[in-house]
Amino acid sequence: MTLRIVHVSDTHLGVGVPLGDEQWATVVAHVASTRPDLVHTGDVSVDGAADGEHLAHSRRRFDALTAPWLALPGNHDIGDVDDDEHPVDDARRQRWRDVFGDLWWSRREGGWRLVGIDIQTLCSTSPAADEHWAWLHDALAGHEPTALFLHRPLRPWGDATDEPRRYVTEPERGRLLDLVASSGVRVVASGHVHQHLVTVADGVTHAWATSSWAVLPDAVQPVIGFKHAGVIELVLGDDGEATAAYVRPAGMADAVIGQTFPSPYTH
Repeated sequence: MTLRIVHVSDTHLGVGVPLGDEQWATVVAHVASTRPDLVHTGDVSVDGAADGEHLAHSRRRFDALTAPWLALPGNHDIGDVDDDEHPVDDARRQRWRDVFGDLWWSRREGGWRLVGIDIQTLCSTSPAADEHWAWLHDALAGHEPTALFLHRPLRPWGDATDEPRRYVTEPERGRLLDLVASSGVRVVASGHVHQHLVTVADGVTHAWATSSWAVLPDAVQPVIGFKHAGVIELVLGDDGEATAAYVRPAGMADAVIGQTFPSPYTH
């Protein structure tokens, strides 16, 4: 059967976040009217890495969804390997588990396998990274059509600058690309850069989801793909082929952080 997924990313939900709940409400309504499955690829919260109440607030908003969903943590949810103030660690990983469940997962849906990974942990030096890599090798061992979900894009495309904070860095990037090439991965779906872009390379569709909350101003982040708030519709076919298209749910504002509204990250 054909699998339809609303791919959402970077909702940045939290207590007192401008436009956060309003934009999310349009996603909830869109999902209710189209009845797809839903996958969220991280930065669910505005700053769950610092304050667990933002994760709890986000989970309450997820409970309004009327379709099945899966979520992955982003750097704003559990910290990051290059964040000295909020490093990804066992305490933050556990806080995610307590509120959202698994940090990584694998599911069969129709003729596809959906595999979600915690890229923050995978790129760390924690013992949890070794556990995660071993699990991922097993999850991608077959050659069935597979969609791989993660927060950061694997790599830049075109003339985009290879910014370390924007993409998966080496050596983890090469290791992941080798796994993708040797497995049945047909789609790599990510978020993080708040822009939509679809690139097909070596038979694999790389689909970036823009933020469903807001995009970054050009002075902060240059245009790489398509810079508008929205979601992505993934269609995974019986033949192993995949398509990805930008959709703006009815009522969603085309918001720019620090311009349409004050940035919650500026103090």
